[in-house]
Amino acid sequence: MVLRTRTTSSNILGGSAWHPSDPGGTLTNMSYQAFYHQTLDYHKKLKRPDGSLPTSAFDSTVVERRPPTKHRRNSSSFSWQFNAHEFYETYAPGTEDYPARDSFTRITENNLYALQLVANTHPFVPVYSIPVAIKELAEVAGMFKLSAQSFAGFLGGSYLNYRFGWKAFVNDVRTLAGMMKELEHRIRDFNYLLKHGHTRKQLVLDVHSRKFTSVGVTLNSTYNTIIKGDVIHDLYLKTWGSVTWGVMGDELLPLGELERFNLAVRTLFDLEEIDAETLWNLVPFSWLVDYFYSIGDHLASQHMRYQLQPYDLCIMRHYVHKAVTKVTSKPSTVSTLDGYYRREIKSRDAWTVPPTPSLSFDLLTGDRWKVILALAAKFASK
Repeated sequence: MVLRTRTTSSNILGGSAWHPSDPGGTLTNMSYQAFYHQTLDYHKKLKRPDGSLPTSAFDSTVVERRPPTKHRRNSSSFSWQFNAHEFYETYAPGTEDYPARDSFTRITENNLYALQLVANTHPFVPVYSIPVAIKELAEVAGMFKLSAQSFAGFLGGSYLNYRFGWKAFVNDVRTLAGMMKELEHRIRDFNYLLKHGHTRKQLVLDVHSRKFTSVGVTLNSTYNTIIKGDVIHDLYLKTWGSVTWGVMGDELLPLGELERFNLAVRTLFDLEEIDAETLWNLVPFSWLVDYFYSIGDHLASQHMRYQLQPYDLCIMRHYVHKAVTKVTSKPSTVSTLDGYYRREIKSRDAWTVPPTPSLSFDLLTGDRWKVILALAAKFASK
């Protein structure tokens, strides 16, 4: 692939200045660069066997100027006259807080971001963690299957009401529902990966913003006219990453029963009122433990048959620096309008994928297991 640079700009013929002592009344018109855009990228890339193109570096820089203007007419035969005459016209917002390409700061950031990206986007990252100890599932089984075979087993519902509190129980079920819905999304994503062989993931890595003011800046000193003011800066930098994960496997994860459970819970919480018996009869609690047993066995059998590889890792930055001028000191005979400037940088680094440790596919994290076990404990003590 070949590096190329493309540049475009536009100049504007602005306001005018003149001096009454000039016999010809010659006008001096202002000309300034209102827009500048430079792009650096690579072209003539060679396609891979699968038809995809390799990633590459990219930089786009845009500078816009709308300078402040000054105006003075017929105040004195010894003073310069202005008609919407621009000043501070060559200024451009800087790159404060933006790490330059190939700088030590940028390289260090990219290395850390690459680790963060891989750690948080790989398809085997735990949404929840199937068990620290599989024996704990016996308690969950006791919660949903052994403690009560039916709603009547809970003393007509009074057990929930007086022993544990109905509101707390409903809140726990809501939490469980959110976990299961998130799990459904993760398994769908994983099955998509198996079907297509690869998936592209994105992750926001950092967002930074800052405001500051440059005070007492000399904005104009030409034509015997001193104008001073403040320049108000507004900086914004968003950093995100993308990476492609490729995987090889031969069996999809089951989704049917999980979809049924989530549909039941969604239907339940769409109702205006939830009574204890409706909750018990509508939500297939007894299925939950069987599902985790079966999927645990499934994952154990598949563990060595999934091969996962990250590639095409990119770190992107979007930087915007806006600046506004506010005049604070000027001749009384001069009127002014404020100026506005903007620099925008869009940049992409094609980065080396960091060493990836052995990956395992866990569905539950320890903190989420505590939610399920807390529910189990309520029934275990019955």
